[in-house]
Formats: sequence, C-alpha cells, structure tokens
Amino acid sequence: MKPAPVHLWNPPYCGEIDLIIKSDGTWVHEGAVIRRQKLIELFSSILTLGSDREFYLVSPHEKVRIKVEHHPFVIQKIDVEGEGSRQTVLLTTNVGETVAVGKGHLVEISLKSEFETTAPTIHIRNGLDALIDRKTFYRLVEIGQHKKHDNEDWFGIESASSFFPIIKSKDLDNSV
Repeated sequence: MKPAPVHLWNPPYCGEIDLIIKSDGTWVHEGAVIRRQKLIELFSSILTLGSDREFYLVSPHEKVRIKVEHHPFVIQKIDVEGEGSRQTVLLTTNVGETVAVGKGHLVEISLKSEFETTAPTIHIRNGLDALIDRKTFYRLVEIGQHKKHDNEDWFGIESASSFFPIIKSKDLDNSV
C-alpha cells in the first residue's frame, strides 16, 4: 500500500490510542495482536514521526499517538537485481514496503562503544526507520564488500551504481 501524503495534513491532536508496534514488528491493539495484514498495511500508510519524536497515525481529520518499542518496521526480505557495480539491493518491510539501498535509504550500524553495536537499520520514509532482521542482515553481509571510501577502509554495499559504506573495517574487526 502506498503511503498517504501525511506531510500535507495538519489535523488536530485527538489523544493516544492503545496501539503498540512491538520490536519484532507485531502490531497490538488493546492487548490483542492485529492479524489482518491489510489493516496493518493501512495503518502503516498513515504512520508518521512527529517533531516531538513521537509516533502518530494521521488522517486529514485527526492525529492520534501510538507507541513504538524500537522501530515501526522490520526488514524481512532482500532481493538483488543485477550484478557487481550495477546491482541494486532491494529491502522489503513487514508491511510490504520495498526500498532500494541508496541515497535516502542508507543502511546504518551505530557503535555504542568499541565492543557494542546497535541493531542495523535503514531509513524507509519521512523519519521512519526499519530494523533489519538477522537473516536479512546476514544476507547483506554476504553481498557486502570492503572498499576504500574517503581514504578509509569501509565495509558496505554496492547498490544503485554507488558504494554505500556501513561500518569502518577497523570497527568491524573490533566488534567481531
């Protein structure tokens, strides 16, 4: 489902609803798991991140706050079109939204300390990021490569005719 133009809407805030997106991508309303995928896709199409760093479902007429444990989406599928420097890496979320790794959709791994990293993420849209699940991240690592970028050794992904650095090779060596 195509995301709605929530950036064009400025409805009044109507309060909070008991809806939470769990860290594994499960949507829960009033304690019950939402099992209808089409409903989840509909809700995700009107999801936005406010300037207060809170998550909202927005329609032209109302805005309600929801809770998100970690990130609102989870990357669960990877596809690679083409080969070598001409390949494009496509990542698909748990709500069926697909993005190509590239400008505007960068894979990130943040280092908390020399020996601790956060989970890998990718920007999806309008401030909304997705956690990359373990199996998909392992597949990204399989297709990744070490390259020089800005005079430093990086590990990254070749996609959309560009190299996108993810983590400095020296940091990668220290975290393994």
